[in-house]
Amino acid sequence: MLNNISSRISGGINVYEGGEQLNPENDSSVWLNALFGHYQNQSTESYGLTAGFEKRFATYKFGFGYNYLHNDIDGNSNDADAEAHSAFVYGEYKPERWYSNLAALYSYTRFDEGKITKKYNLQTIGVQAMSGYDFGMLVPEAGLRYLHVWHGDYDNSQNIRIKGNRNNILTGVVGLKAKKEFQFADYDFVPQVKISGLYDFKQSDRLIGGILNSRQVLVRQGQPARFGIEINAGVELQKAEKWQIYCGYYGQLRNNYDIHAAMFHIKYDL
Repeated sequence: MLNNISSRISGGINVYEGGEQLNPENDSSVWLNALFGHYQNQSTESYGLTAGFEKRFATYKFGFGYNYLHNDIDGNSNDADAEAHSAFVYGEYKPERWYSNLAALYSYTRFDEGKITKKYNLQTIGVQAMSGYDFGMLVPEAGLRYLHVWHGDYDNSQNIRIKGNRNNILTGVVGLKAKKEFQFADYDFVPQVKISGLYDFKQSDRLIGGILNSRQVLVRQGQPARFGIEINAGVELQKAEKWQIYCGYYGQLRNNYDIHAAMFHIKYDL
């Protein structure tokens, strides 16, 4: 989700790279993104929408929005559906080529597990702070991401009582973005790619505590590698400052904890 927000600020793969930035008189936007993703470790298919409002000034901008995401999870022993609702805010200060931005989100996810439906909730708070320098074709940046994820006690579909748990993840991010704009008659064509290295300075132990047949049990889950690679790539096509189409890819590679997602964006100025 933080990566999706990054599409609206410097350093991210921007869905408005050749559009709104070429029209400075347009100082506000209402935007909508469609998402589709695949999470390899648990064979999860995801789809959803993100909508937001953004206001821009001479040297800074701010925005807020809402995200809906539906997940179909194919587990080893049982399946589950999950619906996530997220609210987010973001802001950026960019006096010239140097920039600094901040994004924050709150997410509430409702799980329905198994043929005998068991429901439980997962909540997430996330913060990302990034800073970089825009050289034009190349944009290096670095920053930090923090996630706090928690859930209360619940009974799963095997009638095992799962204890509440909290996880904290602090990740360092160093990346480089490359972009180039081409013009063909009335068309603007903007390919973009960004590759980032990720390193988790802090990972909570992924333990599940529960009660089975009046006995307390503790199970350690698989842990993703501390180091990972994040890949963003996208292509934007725009005609005469009237309409805009963007298609993008997002991937995060951490051993067998791989995430693949696609994003589609369309804009038409009335």
